[in-house]
Amino acid sequence: MNSASNAREGRLTQIAIAIVDRPGQLAAVSALLAEAGANIIEVSHQRTFSDLPAKGTLLEVVIETRDRAHLEDVMKRLGEAGFIAWLPGRR
Repeated sequence: MNSASNAREGRLTQIAIAIVDRPGQLAAVSALLAEAGANIIEVSHQRTFSDLPAKGTLLEVVIETRDRAHLEDVMKRLGEAGFIAWLPGRR
């Protein structure tokens, strides 16, 4: 199965997450995604060119999930942990 078919099936998804620019935030998100059973495919960390406050950082991750229900669970867990997360283009 290739990346295009994974994306169509809802298995590959880009998530944007606003995090505080301090040690341990990337590790916390990574641990939460691992606990939720999501596989991290790609990570982008943007501090300079975002609309977030000065101490904010935009973390963009591409994750692989089992299906859309699994993705919804991942998003719910991020919110419950206090992270502001959204699917780019759907905010």
